[in-house]
Amino acid sequence: FIEFTSDADRTSIPTAIHASDLILKELQSKGVLINRFTLVDWTGKRLKLGVNNKEDYATLVGTDNWPTKINDIDIVVVKPKYVPDS
Repeated sequence: FIEFTSDADRTSIPTAIHASDLILKELQSKGVLINRFTLVDWTGKRLKLGVNNKEDYATLVGTDNWPTKINDIDIVVVKPKYVPDS
């Protein structure tokens, strides 16, 4: 999940698809190589991102190279604690 700061203006937060594209580009620029996100949706005020294979999932959960901002809005990445066997 991606959480935007509580003081962020809802109109300044990008669409789910645009935000996922920005996050993917940032991850790739830091050497985190995954396929595209296959799940992109809002869950309340949080953006849910998902992939459809274990390798990409394990890569995302294991990296600390997530962006800290999207469109100059502070974000917090909430990673799941569970990593399935590869």
